[in-house]
Amino acid sequence: MPRRRNGNGRRRRTRVPRNLINQSFMTDLSVTQNANSNSTGVCSGVILFNPAVTFNSTPLGDWSHFIELFSAVRLVTAQVQFVRAFQPLEEVKGQGFFPMIFASVPIGTPGVPTSYADVSDNQDSKVWNVTDDTTATGLTFRYTAKPTRTYATVNDPVPSGSTSVGCAGGIRFFGSQFPTEVPVLFMLIRYRLQFLGRV
Repeated sequence: MPRRRNGNGRRRRTRVPRNLINQSFMTDLSVTQNANSNSTGVCSGVILFNPAVTFNSTPLGDWSHFIELFSAVRLVTAQVQFVRAFQPLEEVKGQGFFPMIFASVPIGTPGVPTSYADVSDNQDSKVWNVTDDTTATGLTFRYTAKPTRTYATVNDPVPSGSTSVGCAGGIRFFGSQFPTEVPVLFMLIRYRLQFLGRV
């Protein structure tokens, strides 16, 4: 155990934690991403709660540092702010309803939706007319995990076949009739995660 001298010239013991196991630490991590329309004007995807991959296999900022410091993790809350990333064509602006639908899927690893029906049949689904939204804040989607959610290891935040373990689940979205192959959504992805310390 390291020692250092006090004001009287005597050595005194510096207390160093022997063990960080079960020491809980909570923090917010974030990343920004864009979602584009495809060749048929569809914009769809899934933002995974898995902090190692989130969207387009992009990890949350500083995730690589946290997995060196902690051994286990679970999701506490997820928040994604969606802002329109394109200027609507004058011939469609104000003349139609071009919705995006968002819904959380808290279980497992959800797949990319292929229709409005894939995301609309959900109790927390939200509909947003992205084409006519001229605000700078857009739409914010929030999800709160159940407090009974158990931890997963940081090296495998979503174990295969898991239901409500670690960081399972995600937010799915779907929209159509957009200009083809252009950015549709700018997304600020922010998760609150709870970690447990290593030995």
